[in-house]
Amino acid sequence: MANQAYQYFGCNYHDVIFIGVNQDADDAACEAWDIENGVEYITISGTSGGADIFVDYGISAIPTMCLIASDHTVVMQNITPIESVSDIITPLEAQGISANTCDIILIADFIASANFIMPGEAIDFTDLSLNSPSSWSWSFPGGTPETSSEQNPTGILYSNPGTFDVTLEVSDGTNTNSFTKFGYIVVSEVPVYCDAGTVSTIYEYIDAVSFNTINNSETGSGTGGYQDYTTISTTINQGHSYPITIGLGNGYSQDKAKVWIDWNQDGDLLDSDEMVFESEIGDGPFTGDVFVPATSVPGNTRMRIRIWDTSSPEANDTPCGDSDWGEVEDYTVIIDSTGVSADELINNNIIIFPNPVENKIFVSIQDQKIYRIELTDLTGKIIFQSEIIENMNCFDLSENNSGIYFFRIYSDYGISTHKIIVK
Repeated sequence: MANQAYQYFGCNYHDVIFIGVNQDADDAACEAWDIENGVEYITISGTSGGADIFVDYGISAIPTMCLIASDHTVVMQNITPIESVSDIITPLEAQGISANTCDIILIADFIASANFIMPGEAIDFTDLSLNSPSSWSWSFPGGTPETSSEQNPTGILYSNPGTFDVTLEVSDGTNTNSFTKFGYIVVSEVPVYCDAGTVSTIYEYIDAVSFNTINNSETGSGTGGYQDYTTISTTINQGHSYPITIGLGNGYSQDKAKVWIDWNQDGDLLDSDEMVFESEIGDGPFTGDVFVPATSVPGNTRMRIRIWDTSSPEANDTPCGDSDWGEVEDYTVIIDSTGVSADELINNNIIIFPNPVENKIFVSIQDQKIYRIELTDLTGKIIFQSEIIENMNCFDLSENNSGIYFFRIYSDYGISTHKIIVK
């Protein structure tokens, strides 16, 4: 019942003070709810100090309430048990106090789809404000447009390098609240990747990495569990697959590894296809293959490797932030275009014809084992796949829209990608 007293009369700041005695009656005190000066504790007699009501009055068994004026004088001294809300409201109204509606406090808040981008990229913003605002006023210095009244504005374009604030002001027609995130958006011509590392460097670490021409056997963990090896690079080709090996120092049976590559060079490692390798759990070494998508952007980009203890309390399997144990290393990879012709394609004894194609296309396999053939569009979406492979395979593409597609072929030699054009 005491909580209901707060609900009905808690907005009469400075005028009244309410208490509630719990059923144990041995730890209750009067609370003065003063919106300007905070919460103070006084006794039922009005003397400051927060003495125990049980000592003064011996109230017990069920909740009760009292009323004290803002000058700490007692208005109602007869404290009696209550059975309903009216037992609280009636005596208070008799003192000339009426219930007020509490103001709803608006709290503006938001998030962005990205914080680090390159010039010419756009960001979406999502409103997270509390207590149901009805209007929104956004400010995007450095962005286009610079303002918006939408709840969740999308496609805010940042064309020039710099560090920019974002401000959101919300209103419910009566109240307003504003929130600015300073330096929230970083636009850089050089990708700015998120920090990553570990809290402790005394246990497992990466002691060897082999990937194409990268053969790094540096040992020991770097400061903060991070090593910057971006001066070490290797060139990889679109549509090809490359083996990777990650060795561990002080490996533990619950360790695991992941590898990310920024295929679209947008300064993050969070796109759906950018986690390129995930090991089994064990103490290493970890081995696997990394396939380079045909849609990857040619040029220099980042490869990040993380190893961590999966059984630890602060295990982290993402490309950003710290884990409690393990290590993170960064390298540079250079993506090169395969230069596949638009006519007849011959690669590893695979012949695809005719190309361009209107209806049926043939895939001829010679002297190798093919496990799967996939047809994908420019976004990497799989249109169809076949695991029943003959020496000569025929696929009907007459129902496909005109445009560029790719055959991705999995064989003993690895994974190869072949560009085709549908008329």
